[in-house]
Amino acid sequence: MSSYIYQPTTVTFTLSPDEFYYYNETRGSFDIQAGQYIARVGGSSKSLPVFGMFSLADGTRKPDLLITNIKMMPPYPQRGEKVVILATVKNQGVDPVPAGTPVNVSFIVRGKLTSWSDHYSAGIPVGGMALVCANNGPSGSNAWNADTLGSFSVTAVADPDGRLAETSEANNTLTVERRVYPPAPKNLALKKKVTVTSVEAPGLEGSNLVDGIYTTRWSSQFSDPQMVTIDLGDIYSISDVVLYWEAAYAKEYFLQSSADGNLWIEEKHQTNGAGSVEKIVTGRNARYIRLLGAQRATVYGYSLYEIEVHEGISTGALQPRNPSIVPTEFSLAPNYPNPFNPATTVTVNIPETANIVVTVHNYLGKEVATLLKGTYSAGRYPVLFDASNLCSGVYFCRLQVAGKSWTRKMMMLK
Repeated sequence: MSSYIYQPTTVTFTLSPDEFYYYNETRGSFDIQAGQYIARVGGSSKSLPVFGMFSLADGTRKPDLLITNIKMMPPYPQRGEKVVILATVKNQGVDPVPAGTPVNVSFIVRGKLTSWSDHYSAGIPVGGMALVCANNGPSGSNAWNADTLGSFSVTAVADPDGRLAETSEANNTLTVERRVYPPAPKNLALKKKVTVTSVEAPGLEGSNLVDGIYTTRWSSQFSDPQMVTIDLGDIYSISDVVLYWEAAYAKEYFLQSSADGNLWIEEKHQTNGAGSVEKIVTGRNARYIRLLGAQRATVYGYSLYEIEVHEGISTGALQPRNPSIVPTEFSLAPNYPNPFNPATTVTVNIPETANIVVTVHNYLGKEVATLLKGTYSAGRYPVLFDASNLCSGVYFCRLQVAGKSWTRKMMMLK
């Protein structure tokens, strides 16, 4: 037979005025009634074996202010923004704060008084609440300057001068933790010129991709390939590109950038896209961004809500991919894919700073494209060859450096 040892345990419950309020129709407000009360405790509402009795006596009726929450506008401030602080003030007493009586609130950020409210006087009924907004400050402004990134403390103090006779002054203060965020990156593509290869129907134009509205969209015709080109209007340093896909997304695509609209650099070759939101880090200077859809994931067209191009820190003209990996010799890596339609990527390996030329020729030896030309530092450079305007057949990619050349054979099948 099992035996149990029962340890006595003390459980403390705190009852706030909310547990006692009822609506007094005679007074036309919430009230608390004096008299005897029973508090019961148990495992469920049907089993409350432990109980205790206590009494509430009538006393001097007073309001009792309680700061319940602290708000900010904007709610998620970025560094450098002006922030206005607000507080929700509840009257949990048994007497109203009459209209015409000021309900003052001070706001303290990182231990320093930054603003206050001294203009709210509309009154707060018993059990009621008011939203009190800062309207002044030490410098005459009601706003705090969010000048430092990271977390900070905000304290709101109701009736800081103790002018209002309350039941208790101990609950007039609330402190919360809030955060200042880095400024959002500038979207260089917003409202810029967009060119698309096709549109499914009126209302689904390419301009929807850069309108800043994430419920409008561009949708192409139901075929491959399709292309979107965004002209930023000038050369900018680009940190990343974000694609906001609708349900009809791309399984395979190429994201490219260009400074002049002629030489295109591959930023991303996605071969197993999953839609939703995709962020591609570029770290490159460019004027044009181009998305080439090679294979749709559904039977429908390509559909995007928005394309964002975020500004970055200037990094120069053309940067190598994986700069920590330095090739040991000049070479052309095999292009991928091969065969291709209509684009493929050629990676140029440069072991040291050199003046190079990378061109593409057809089977007759005629030059049809220049992929790279100029002085480049050591690194691996993936370059896109777009043959959309060329016919099927064999093409040759040629790297020329200091009188030497390297060649790769490529096949395009449309």
